[in-house]
Amino acid sequence: EDMYVSYRFPKYASFMDKEAFELLLKHNPGGIKGSIPMLSRLNANMLLNYKLDYTKTTGGHQSLDKCKVDSLLTSQAANKDLREKQQGSDSLATESLKYLDKLIEYSEQKGVKVYFIRTPVHKKCSSHQNEQTFQEVRLSKYPDIEFLDFSGFCLTDDEFAYLSHLNRKGAERFSVWFAGLLEKGLLNNSNKQELINSEINLLTNRSY
Repeated sequence: EDMYVSYRFPKYASFMDKEAFELLLKHNPGGIKGSIPMLSRLNANMLLNYKLDYTKTTGGHQSLDKCKVDSLLTSQAANKDLREKQQGSDSLATESLKYLDKLIEYSEQKGVKVYFIRTPVHKKCSSHQNEQTFQEVRLSKYPDIEFLDFSGFCLTDDEFAYLSHLNRKGAERFSVWFAGLLEKGLLNNSNKQELINSEINLLTNRSY
């Protein structure tokens, strides 16, 4: 979409191969052409000022000091009929899966252990509607990759920025809890999901 191409393409174009360029041009040629001036200015500025460290403009993390849950739930309720009509109409993101495969292959070549992790999401997040498709793809395409599901982690509405993202308050609480779980030997446990569920249940019981 234009909003993503215009923001990300100038940042990542220098790292893209021919196949990636062709993919974007196929799906959004206008967005790519419209981003060329920004790409040119960005690269010219880096060259003229000899600022060639791309780590300053790629990756990283920024905490979200906001909570939009109430307004999103209100909007979601108001558009319930439309949402139900659209439910199940989303097509599988085949191109995204192709690049996921590339990430997995590259990681394994470098000897990096790969896990699939689902971080906490709000119980009314729309992604839950695609659970059956998600599980079918995961089990059929990636049966050998361990899946760690934290979606049941106990959080309140004010700990979410959006229905699918934690804000600073929620992220800090989950991060501290997750670090403790790693210290308890999560990654060496033979039944990781059982340990995760057990710890989530303990946390939930302490909350009430």
